[in-house]
Amino acid sequence: MNDTTPPASDAYIFDYGFELDEACSLLNLTVVSIDNESNPPSITEIGIICGVLTANDEVELVIKFLDELRQYIKTEFVAQLRILKD
Repeated sequence: MNDTTPPASDAYIFDYGFELDEACSLLNLTVVSIDNESNPPSITEIGIICGVLTANDEVELVIKFLDELRQYIKTEFVAQLRILKD
């Protein structure tokens, strides 16, 4: 192995989390659960991306729903929520 070749052990490590710029670009967008995506969602099922949190080397979105705040890493966000179009 020469100096320009990365070690083989690092070849399988990938980070699928949010980048800070990516997370910040989503601020103020509205989201809905994928379970309610096809039906007209009620006001309690709609969330607004209101913050970005960085903790433990992960970037998380903070989403405000009518009665609670929830935090999502990227894999949770993609699996559970969809951004609403205008």
